[in-house]
Amino acid sequence: MAGRTAGQITAQLAAHGLALDTRIAVASSLSRPGQRLWHGTLRDLPEIVAEAGDTEPVVIGVGSAFGQRAQHR
Repeated sequence: MAGRTAGQITAQLAAHGLALDTRIAVASSLSRPGQRLWHGTLRDLPEIVAEAGDTEPVVIGVGSAFGQRAQHR
């Protein structure tokens, strides 16, 4: 579900004061053989989730704990 609502998630978090440059991480198929990871900012979330697709489970992490990797994809 998170994959289909990334734009709404971004808008709601921003509306409640979260900066668009807040670090995020997205994992698709977490702990499965096809696992993929992306890192970026809240601003990037819709684009990253679109790239991840909506056919596999997606987990989104938001906050400074995800700031160690500066580039997504």
